[in-house]
Amino acid sequence: MNKQEFYDQINNYLENEETSFLANRDLFIQLNEEDIARQVQLPHCRKNAISNCIANNPYLSTPGYFMSTYSLAIIAQGEYRFLTSKEVSFIREFAPNPLATGIPRYWAQFDHNSFILAPTPSQNYDVELHYYGRPDSLTDPSVLPTGTTWLLSNCENAMLFGTLLQGYIYMKGDQDVVNAYKSQFDKAIAALQIIYEGRQRKDSYRNIDKRQPV
Repeated sequence: MNKQEFYDQINNYLENEETSFLANRDLFIQLNEEDIARQVQLPHCRKNAISNCIANNPYLSTPGYFMSTYSLAIIAQGEYRFLTSKEVSFIREFAPNPLATGIPRYWAQFDHNSFILAPTPSQNYDVELHYYGRPDSLTDPSVLPTGTTWLLSNCENAMLFGTLLQGYIYMKGDQDVVNAYKSQFDKAIAALQIIYEGRQRKDSYRNIDKRQPV
C-alpha cells in the first residue's frame, strides 16, 4: 500500500470528507505512528548518532526525532568508554563544580533537548549515541503519493486500525465501533511485539527494556 492508497482507505472506512476532518487527517496518522513506536520496540527506530562533546561544556544536544537512550559512549584515546546513566541530582552531587573537568563518566537526561555529563569534558571528545528515535512519518512532504514508509510497509494493520481509531474518536463516533477499532489495533500491536520483541530479543547484547525514558 502506498501513501495515496492509505489515505483512500481512511476515507473509505470512515466515510468522512468533511473539511475539518481532512485537515486533521495527518494528525491522526502522526499520533498513531508515535503510539506504535512507543508500544513496540521497532528495529527501524534504533539509531546511532556520532557527535562531539565540547571542552568545558557539560551539556550535549540530543539528535532530531530522539525518544530515548540505549547507550552513550565517549571515544577517548581510541577506546569506547560507556557512560553510566544517572539522575540529574546525582550529577549535581558528583560534580558540584561544573568548572572541574575530566573524561566524562556519567550522563543524565537534562531535558528533552540535552544530556548533562559529569565530569565536564576536559577536551573535545567524539560521542556515540545509540538511541530510540521516532519513525519516518507518512505525512512528511518528502513521501510522494506513490511512496511509502517503513511503518506502512511493515506494520500495515497497526497503521490502518490505529489511524482509524484516532479519526473515529475525533468524530465522536459510537463507542462500540471505537472498541472494535481498538481491538483490531491491539491485536496488530501484539503481533508486532511477538515479531520484534519476542523473536529478536534473544540476539540482543543489551536488554532493550532498559532504555532510559524521556
